[in-house]
Formats: sequence, C-alpha cells, structure tokens
Amino acid sequence: MAPAGIGEAEAGKYMGTYSGSFNKGIMTLVINYISGKTASGYNIHKGLRRNFNGEVTRKGSELNFVLNEPGDNPFDGTFYFTLDTASLLIRGKWVAKDSAKISTKKLALSRRPEAEEEMGSNQWTTVGGGDTTLKL
Repeated sequence: MAPAGIGEAEAGKYMGTYSGSFNKGIMTLVINYISGKTASGYNIHKGLRRNFNGEVTRKGSELNFVLNEPGDNPFDGTFYFTLDTASLLIRGKWVAKDSAKISTKKLALSRRPEAEEEMGSNQWTTVGGGDTTLKL
C-alpha cells in the first residue's frame, strides 16, 4: 500500500520556518506549501535563496521529504530529510547535483516560533519603551 498524502488541515501544522545547523553554517528552510504528496518552499544559506519542490510522504509519526532545487546554479541539489511531527525537528542531508565536486551536507533544523516568523528579520522590537534612536 502506498503511503498516504498529507491532508490540508494537517499540513498547516508542518508548514513554516525551520532553521539551524547546515554542515558548518546556518540555514533557514521555509516550507510554504504542502498538499497531498507535494511540498514546496525555499531555503536561504549564506544569503543565497533557492526555491525547491518535491514530494512528502508519511511514515508513522514522521514526514519524509525529497525536495529538489531546480535550476543551473552550481550549488543546486536535493534535500532528503525527515520531519518529526511531535518535536518539529528536521534531520537529513543535502546532496549537490554535482556530487563529484560538492560534498553531501548534513542538516539539523528546528521550527522557529510563529511570532518570530511573523516579525521577520528586518523589524524593530522595543521592550519596555526603550529608546530606538540610532546614535552615530
């Protein structure tokens, strides 16, 4: 029997922003679409944003993703990872299309809180009425 797809109501629990360790750096991965067995989004690493799309399947309490970065960028590849549905932790790897020149990279990401996602990285936050005046 083929693994079932992800329903629309459930998909919302797993879409979002995940960030953490990517080889020796940091990566942000955004899953912004899940429907049935289809998933898509984008990743940001070292300032480079790359779209991806592919397939998601369920295996017990885990979702398994295979997501391809389309295009001709030398750093395009495929993500193979598992999302633990209880902890919202991602573990897996990224394999370059040209794996003879670029080695496989491990990834370990966790879900960012929704408030942080909504706020974005370019907004000011003031706690306790502090002074936000820029002093040079």
